[in-house]
Amino acid sequence: MSIPFTYEQYRSILKRMKKQGYHFIDFLKMNQVQPQDKAVILRHDIDFSLEKAVKMAKLEHELGITSTFFILIHSGFYNPLSLKSQSLLRTIHSYGHQFGLHFDDSLTEGTSEEELKAQIIHDAEFLAAILKTPIHYFSFHRPSERLLQANLDVTPLINAYSQPFFKDISYISDSRKRWRQMSLEQLIEQEAPQRLQVLIHPIWWSDEPLTFEESLTEIVQEQLKDMRSDFEAVLAKFPLEVMEPFGLTIPRKEAQS
Repeated sequence: MSIPFTYEQYRSILKRMKKQGYHFIDFLKMNQVQPQDKAVILRHDIDFSLEKAVKMAKLEHELGITSTFFILIHSGFYNPLSLKSQSLLRTIHSYGHQFGLHFDDSLTEGTSEEELKAQIIHDAEFLAAILKTPIHYFSFHRPSERLLQANLDVTPLINAYSQPFFKDISYISDSRKRWRQMSLEQLIEQEAPQRLQVLIHPIWWSDEPLTFEESLTEIVQEQLKDMRSDFEAVLAKFPLEVMEPFGLTIPRKEAQS
């Protein structure tokens, strides 16, 4: 049976986890949890949309839950340095959430392990400077099986895929809008593991049930809308006579004032 991946369902899952006694913690606190307590690390890898991330951050905040949002600094879909992105990231942080680095290792393909580690640390420091908040964790963007099994130690940073968080405890992800052996709902109902890392990608969740293709289309439409808005804002500053030869008519609220 397919999973609707709606915000309503996500809210229901989180409420159920809280009711079952799960404590939502960050990576640094996992080793401080008492043996009898249930603990979950809730993580979000932001591959496409900061707007979607803000929606998820707000939903969790309303439930008194905090999580960690992993941000790409080399993304073709958002720029963490832009004014708009900075505003969205500040909003996420204002809800009490943390940030981590979402590292794309394809940019360091063919380099040595030491060079890879150095680049991860460099990018984490850069992200910390952008966000004006410490970065303690990183995750890999679309990691290869080799990276997943490497248990890469990049001290002082915590690798979200390192053994204590990926192999020693239960791990579940909604990658590509599908669960693997069982859904998150089934996992907490049937197995209820004491320790759990949950990876949720905001891109796959929406107000109404959407197929995989519809979710991607939604993101494309969002990107096009943003591009048009940005483009019009720039063109609105040009003289009308410059635009007319191109057949462009840009609305100007106060163009003639």
